[in-house]
Amino acid sequence: MVPELLKVDLLFRPDAPVGIFDDLRLDPVEIYYAPVLRGMKERASAEGVELSASYLATAEWLSHAEEGNYDGFILFAGGLADQVVIAQMVKAGIACVAIGTSPVLTIDEHLPCIDTQNRESGMLAARHLLDLGHTRLGCVNLASSFSNHSDRMLGYSSVLESAVCPLMPQHTLLNPDYNYTEFYSYVSEWLDFLTTTADVPTAIFACDFNMVDATLVALGAHGLGVPEQVSVIGFDDQNVASTMIPPLTALRQPVFEMGARAIDRLVAVLRSDNEPKIVRGTERMPCELVVRGTTAPPSTH
Repeated sequence: MVPELLKVDLLFRPDAPVGIFDDLRLDPVEIYYAPVLRGMKERASAEGVELSASYLATAEWLSHAEEGNYDGFILFAGGLADQVVIAQMVKAGIACVAIGTSPVLTIDEHLPCIDTQNRESGMLAARHLLDLGHTRLGCVNLASSFSNHSDRMLGYSSVLESAVCPLMPQHTLLNPDYNYTEFYSYVSEWLDFLTTTADVPTAIFACDFNMVDATLVALGAHGLGVPEQVSVIGFDDQNVASTMIPPLTALRQPVFEMGARAIDRLVAVLRSDNEPKIVRGTERMPCELVVRGTTAPPSTH
């Protein structure tokens, strides 16, 4: 018997890349949306799921879902405030899965989220740099209001604290909102200060690929060699990472698998006999540390 066609709407915030749902040709440049969507579309095709996309402010997601035009929803959430909306949709009995966000508090683990093991990944980054011998370490987190970026930095800083070389305030570059067009300016101004005070860390962890890209460019503009003077480790191992000069050391997210898993979890609930049809529980998928040329022992010169 052919399963009944399910209609699933993907909810994006208005600042998502324009037309990304219809045009996945941005790979290998596109680092997140394109591979996640390829995973979703491949699994949806196999499972008899019709996908569509809506670009709405998160405050509009609940009312859009309550119109009843779709069987379920996949939420491209990110900010900590988005989790309030996810909880509202669950309370309203709406079948949904959020991707790219996960609860900070244990009491919210019931929320239907799929994300990576962000905190554990930050810990991997810190251990790698400590094992190389670095003791003065920095962090670039230019989306601190996003749960995944926050978790990555928390994992990173917790390991440094345990190793008695804590992440110092002057070595931490923070910005709450994801203004990627400003990333280079933020990092460059930070490095202006650190070079003036002769207090540049010997290693830096950047919390996603756009941040690490800005960090590498700014270090070069300040005459700081990578990894000769500053080691750099990033999050997101997009295809171009291996062809960069030097090749990037990074944490690799299972982005394609995350997209496929979001469809699996939603379809399982929609085709079950359970009522209400609510997806429950957060799932975090492991990342892989890929060591390349941007990290090395600290220079003795």
